[in-house]
Order: sequence, then C-alpha cells, then structure tokens
Amino acid sequence: MRVTSEMVVNQSVQRLSNRISEYEQVQSRLATGKDVQKPSDDPARANRGLSLRASEKSRVQEARNAEDAMSWLNVTDSQLQNTMDKVQRARELTVQGANQSGQQSRDAIAAEIESLRDELVEIGNEKLRGKHLFGGYTEGPAVERADAEDEDYAFRGNDDDGNPHEITRRVGEGERVRINVTAQEAFGNEDDNLFADLDRLVERLRGDGDVGASLSDLDRAQERISSALASTGARTNRVESALDRSDDMLFHIRDELSQVEDTDYAEAVMELQLQDMGLQSTLQALGRALPPSLAGFLR
Repeated sequence: MRVTSEMVVNQSVQRLSNRISEYEQVQSRLATGKDVQKPSDDPARANRGLSLRASEKSRVQEARNAEDAMSWLNVTDSQLQNTMDKVQRARELTVQGANQSGQQSRDAIAAEIESLRDELVEIGNEKLRGKHLFGGYTEGPAVERADAEDEDYAFRGNDDDGNPHEITRRVGEGERVRINVTAQEAFGNEDDNLFADLDRLVERLRGDGDVGASLSDLDRAQERISSALASTGARTNRVESALDRSDDMLFHIRDELSQVEDTDYAEAVMELQLQDMGLQSTLQALGRALPPSLAGFLR
C-alpha cells in the first residue's frame, strides 16, 4: 500500500490527540485527587468503590442511630436514678413517720411525701426531643390521674395486652437495641404503682394508719426501678460496644476506599512528566511530517 503524506499527517494528528487526552487525564487525577472518576476508567475499581461507599453509608447511619440511642438511654438512666433517689427519700421519711406520735410532725412528713409524688409524676412525663421518655409510641402524658378527684392513675407505654412498646434502634448489621423503658416498667400499673403507694402513705400519716406498712410498698417500687436501671445499663453497654465496632469498621472501610480511589500523587506527578515529554516528542514528529509552510507556522 502506498503511504501518502496525507496518511502520515493524519496518523501524526491522531497520535497528538491521544497524547493530549492522556495528558489531560493525568492532570484531572492530580486536580481531583481521584484515580477513578468514571466507571470506564477502571470498571473493577469503580465497582469496588461503589460497594465500599454503600458500606460506608450504612455504617455512618448505624453510628448515628447508636448516638441517638446513647442519648435516649443516658437520659432514661438519669431520670430513673432521680426516681430512685426520691423513693429512697420517701422511704426515709416513712421510717421517721412510723416513729412519730405527734400529728404535726406526721403532717409535715405527709406534705413532703406529696411534694415527692408530684416531682415523680413530672419525671414520669419527662420528654426528650418532643417525645415522652416513658410513653412508648403513644401521644400524651405517660403518667396522669385517671380523674382529678380520683386517686387512680393511668399509664401509657404498654399495648392493650400489657406488653411494653419497644422502641429500638439499628446499631449494627443485624443488631437492634431497645432504648426505652415504659411508665409501667418504671412506676407500676393501674393496680399497683408508686404514686398510689405514696397516696396511701399520705393517708396513713394524716390518719391513724400503720405507716410502717408502706415500707414494703416502697421496697417493691425500688425493686422495680432497680430492674429498669439494670436493663438500661445493659443496653447502654451494648450500644457503646456497637459504636466502637462501627468506628473501627468505618476506619477500615475509608482506608480501603482511599486505596481504591485516591491518587498516588508522587506516581501521578512522575506520569505527568512522562506524558509531557511524550507530548513534546509527538509535536516534534508532527512538525516534521507536516508540509514546511504549515510546520513553520506551528513552530
């Protein structure tokens, strides 16, 4: 086949175009810091990068869930501990009342017990980010009197069968942790609860009842709160462990993602220099291949 000058020029121009494209690709890698900018650059690495980014997104969401769970559990633990302190104070007052014969002293103790009861109702209706801490899924107060003139109390947080609403968070792959305690679990139910126990104690103090009989009621209330505190502590430990695992996994995922996608700057700079040398050589070859007048113009 006869090789014409036109064919030589066309081949030289094509080589120049390829050199410029390769040069620009290396420049782009240096500018963005990413080796793989589109799937066609390296399909295998691009696919691995997509998989790692999906894993990273999932782990980040799990970490956020765990942090939210920690916040909820910490507030719950604090309020349960506050409840325990107030019940302990009520127990101390009960012991004092059982040993008091003067009605004035018993009335003063009864007034403090009523104050403690009201504070405990406020704790029972504590909110976190607009949601009742002990109310489960339901709206409205977690603890309230069934009737303004009645001593009965109504509680929210359990379903119609008496099962507690379980609010959970996904804190790891296949791992969900319950973060809530219901009002019934912390304070009792309609038939047997801390608030009714305190109301009976007030009646005994102001009347001529057996104040000491309330000690067993308060002991039972403390056992209930201790159980809620123990379960909250165990869940907190699980969430803390999940957070640690999530942090470790995120570190390894991001490290591998960097190895898959990020540019090795030293290598890229050297490659850019080689591409520049190749581009200059191609320009010189093209200059020799073009007609003299045009070659002179390009020079």
